[in-house]
Amino acid sequence: MKSIILAAGFATRLYPLTKNKAKPLLEIRGKPIIDYTIEKIREITSEEIIIITNNLFYHDFCLWKMKTDFKNVSIINDGVSDSSSRLGAIGDLLFVIDKLNIDEYLFAISGDNMFDYSLKDSFNLFREKKQNLSVFYDIKNLEEAKRFGVAEINNSGIISNFEEKPNNPQTTLCSTSTHFFLKEIIPLMREFCKEKHSDQPGLFLKFLFPKIQIYAHIVKGEWIDVGTKESLSEAIIKFGN
Repeated sequence: MKSIILAAGFATRLYPLTKNKAKPLLEIRGKPIIDYTIEKIREITSEEIIIITNNLFYHDFCLWKMKTDFKNVSIINDGVSDSSSRLGAIGDLLFVIDKLNIDEYLFAISGDNMFDYSLKDSFNLFREKKQNLSVFYDIKNLEEAKRFGVAEINNSGIISNFEEKPNNPQTTLCSTSTHFFLKEIIPLMREFCKEKHSDQPGLFLKFLFPKIQIYAHIVKGEWIDVGTKESLSEAIIKFGN
């Protein structure tokens, strides 16, 4: 299984903090956000972890790698220098897949997640079901759910509907941008990108669920999508002690 951390965004909503620094390299409790993510991935696999970033921050990630003790971590530059030409989450996944000729299971996660739960249960369910699986968090607030991708899930644990940033969310089950994918999903990634969908990663789930089964695993604990100054402050409070 190849693990890919998506870290090619420009995080303009966090300016000036991220004008010259990638969001996953912002520190919480004296440690970059991406370090926490890698520690969680290492609980489920010792195989290679790939970080996909952009041309603006590639050098910073290389410097980070020189200082870290993490083993078997690779950094790939998608060649994009500004947000107007970004490839998007699925475009970056395909960039890695094609560059490395990947033909195996994929684990993909956004590089700006902060969470305290283990990925072990999600990984074990993925292996048990042998089906594509996405990780969800119950934010328990309909107003807050409007900011995220929101899923409805049937009695079999399969996504039955998905809306990105809905005006009227039907549930509070929010995507954590954490996915376990079978290799058979790669042609659908190509189809999605060919149709030039929006950069919003949640729209890929909206594109997928009518075509194939996607299991949903709901995690318990704390999760924050560090996308704004407010959520960064919240992450510092929750995870900074």
